[in-house]
Amino acid sequence: EQALASFHQALNIRENFLPDSESSVAEVHYEIGNLYFKMDRSDQALEHLCRCLELEQKSLPENHVDIAQSNNSIIAALQSIGLYNEALVFVEKALTQRDSR
Repeated sequence: EQALASFHQALNIRENFLPDSESSVAEVHYEIGNLYFKMDRSDQALEHLCRCLELEQKSLPENHVDIAQSNNSIIAALQSIGLYNEALVFVEKALTQRDSR
């Protein structure tokens, strides 16, 4: 819980003081999402992982490795809560991204 509070504080700082740094904010969302996932709080993990992916897609090239990594984390979170059809959509996107390299 203490690590989670620290990441949320870091997110607040980056959003308020580095608003143009989408990749920096995305990085913190990714870490928060993974922490929630490890705490078996996949619904909350999905919120942050999806926000991370959204920011990465705005600021990084389409085939950047961070986007693939975020997709994989979203897939794991979706599977953990039984949303297999939604996970499949992200698998297909990841395969398309991989094939475009």
